[in-house]
Parts: sequence; C-alpha cells; structure tokens
Amino acid sequence: MTTRTVPRPASIPVQPGGGLATKNAPALDLPMRFVAVGLLWLALAALLMPWGLALLAMSFYVPAVLALVHMFTLGFIGNIIIGASYQLVPVALGVPLRWPRLGRLTWWLLTPGVVALVLGLWRSVPLLLALGGTLLIGSVTLFATIIAGTLRTTARPDVIAWHVGTATAALVIAATLGLLLACNKSGDISLGGAHFQILAAHITLMVVGWVSVMIAGVSSKLVPMFTLTEDLVDHRLAGMELALLAGGAAGLALAWGLPAWAQLLALPAALAVSAGGGLLTAQLLRLYRRRRRRTFDIHMPFTLAALAFGMIAALLLVAGVALARPLGDWLWTVVIWLALAGWAGTMIQGHMYKIATFLIWLHRYAPLAGKTRLPRLDDLYSRRLGLVGAALWVVGVAAAAL
Repeated sequence: MTTRTVPRPASIPVQPGGGLATKNAPALDLPMRFVAVGLLWLALAALLMPWGLALLAMSFYVPAVLALVHMFTLGFIGNIIIGASYQLVPVALGVPLRWPRLGRLTWWLLTPGVVALVLGLWRSVPLLLALGGTLLIGSVTLFATIIAGTLRTTARPDVIAWHVGTATAALVIAATLGLLLACNKSGDISLGGAHFQILAAHITLMVVGWVSVMIAGVSSKLVPMFTLTEDLVDHRLAGMELALLAGGAAGLALAWGLPAWAQLLALPAALAVSAGGGLLTAQLLRLYRRRRRRTFDIHMPFTLAALAFGMIAALLLVAGVALARPLGDWLWTVVIWLALAGWAGTMIQGHMYKIATFLIWLHRYAPLAGKTRLPRLDDLYSRRLGLVGAALWVVGVAAAAL
C-alpha cells in the first residue's frame, strides 16, 4: 500500500507531532478505528467506575468487577496500544507496516471479542466466555504476526524495537493464559488449584510484560519527539530498563506458580520491576528538564502523574512480595488499580492528546495544506478542559486507591 506524503505550508509552524507520520505509516483508517473504539470503551468504563469500585471493595473476583476490568484493559488500553503500535512502529523503525489488511482484521476480531468476553463475565455466560476468548486470541495472533513481520524487515533493531518485540511476546503468552482462564470459567476445562496462580501470571504478564514495556518503549520515542530531545535519549539506560522490566515480569509470572520455598525468587523479580520503573522515570525526567521546547505541553502533567502512580505501584509490589501477602489480599487490588488506572491509563490519556489530534489533523486538514492557513495541533483541543480532566482523573485514582 502506498501513502501520499502530505506537504506542510510554510505559514504553519512545524508541530512536535510531525514525526508521527512518514511514508512508512499506514493509512489513517487503520490506527484511527482502534483509537476511536478505545476512547469509547474508556468513556463507558468511566461511567461505570463508581459502581464498580463499590463492588471492588467486596472482592476483585466479582463477575461485574472482572467485566469492568476487561472493559478498561482490553477495550481501552488494548485498542489504544494496538492502534498506536500500527501507527508508531513503522515510523519508529523506518520500515513499512507489514500486512496492513490483516491489521484491519485484527480490529474485526478484537471488537466483538471484547464485547463477548465482557458480557460473558458480567452475566456468567459460558458460551460468550469461550467465544470472546477465541476471538481475542485470534486478534492477538494476527497482531503479533504483523509486528513480528515488521520487526524482521528492520535492518538494525534499536532499543525501541526490542521493547516492541518483548512486549508483543509477553502479550501472546498472557493472552494464552487468559484463554485458559476463560475456558476454566466457562467449564470447558478445569485448572483446579492452579487457577489463581495462572491468574496472577496472566495479570503480571499483561500489566508489566506487555502494557508497561510497550508504554516504556513508546514513551522513550514520543517524549523526546514532543520535547525536541531525541539526541539526548540514553539508549543504554533504556536497554537496562527493558531488561529489568521484562526479566522482573518473567520472574514474577514464574514465581506465582512455584512451591512456597521457591517463591523467594519473587522478591528479586519485584525489585527488578521497581528498578526498571525507576530508570524509566529518571530517563523521562531528564528529558523534561533538558527539553528544547520550553512551552507547556498538555501531555506533561499526565506523564508526570503516571510516573508517580507507577512508582508507587512498583514499591507496593515489592512490599507485598516481601511481606508474603496472599494472592487474595487487598494490597494486590491496590497495586493492580494503581498500575492500570494510575500508570497505564494516565500515561495513555496524555499521549492521546498528541497522537489522536495529529491523526485527526491529517484526516481533516492535510488535504487543505498549501491552500489556506491551518490550525495547530494545540488548537484542536481545549487545554483548560484537558487540565481539568487530568486533575479530576489523578484525584479520582488516588482517592480510589485510598
């Protein structure tokens, strides 16, 4: 598939999001369909959140709570990460996206898969659980195939490519465990006493192995782009952060299923996750301090809050492992909440102010380039409303954790 390079009129200043599109980027309809549906899932999850949090105080395993969690993780986070990956991976690696038509099929499997799984969890319908799990594993398989094919065409994989590849591998394993859990809940198989260990490994690989590693890699590309500090990125530090996050996620996932004496391995793994988060935080804070674009950017408060939530979640993870808290303990609910809503949800919202507005700019205004004066990216949203939204979200996440 060929794409047309869009000229930018001289009267329009170069936008920091301009690096989000090159001749290697796919057609806009591919990432936008995921972004649009992901934001709809976020709105629905936010509307139901007060009710869900009340149930969460009872148990993390209440059917309605599980449904709400998967609205947020698969519906919102999953759609956004997959859509953003299709747009950003070709740009970051400098190669075209492989098999973009399969990317559209990914969406057609993911969307009904999330709906079926959420309804199956909510209403405890075995058929919907099995259907949703099957559609989702198909969607993940296609996504992983596309990303792997794209990575293979890269002449010299850099640290961003390693983040993407590692995160995608973790997603495949986590999704497979998720399918086992769905089949167990539908009655097709029985996991017996291993159920909660597999659930813990599934959550660990999803939250740390996939979501956190992918966000770390994308942030290491986007934040320098937004702040005009791409030459200041410490790639060795990013590589160490990747090794710690990925190694910690793998160690924790294995430790949950080991005998009690071997679970001592979980503490070094938890410390590795915390250290990896610390290195990412140090990297991004350094880039912000040395940014060449000194004006205020809407993504900054989201990113800073997300880093704070992520570090708190990582430290609580270490505390929970060190204190040998059982898997059903309330502390793990707080860790998961801060990791999903605090770390991932906040960071993604901040990046969406840049990514979504840039995609909309290309779709709506690019055909007019050179003919008239066009709006800047910052003109496409209300900064005041964005700041109010950031404040409400951060306060809400913190209050719910308490």
